[in-house]
Amino acid sequence: MVRDLSQSSPGPSTTASILAIPALRNKIPKETSVGGDLGYQGIQDDLPDHSLIIPFKKSKLQPLTDEQKLLNQEFARGRIIVENTICQFKHFRVLAERFRHDVDKYDNAFRSVLAIVNPRIQKRGAAAAA
Repeated sequence: MVRDLSQSSPGPSTTASILAIPALRNKIPKETSVGGDLGYQGIQDDLPDHSLIIPFKKSKLQPLTDEQKLLNQEFARGRIIVENTICQFKHFRVLAERFRHDVDKYDNAFRSVLAIVNPRIQKRGAAAAA
């Protein structure tokens, strides 16, 4: 479920560029775990007070242990919810295409889609937990 939105900005953004903005980085509560894919390696420096969850990466010289593989699988189960949520936003075209209206209206359009998508996510999460 999406719990908070920052103000949007034009153009693509990486997680690293978003976390470089102290006002946005400080909005993440310290008790919150932050999860991401292997592209998130290195954000430990930006969020030293947070619990970071990223998958293990195998090296050429050392394969993953069975425990690391199991943890990666559990991580992937949670990550698929994030990917499906992004897909929902793309379904409504709010993330899939260039926004061709007044930029000031983008946040309202995104929040409107969020009002539709969040209950779907909650329902799916409740069904998965049952």
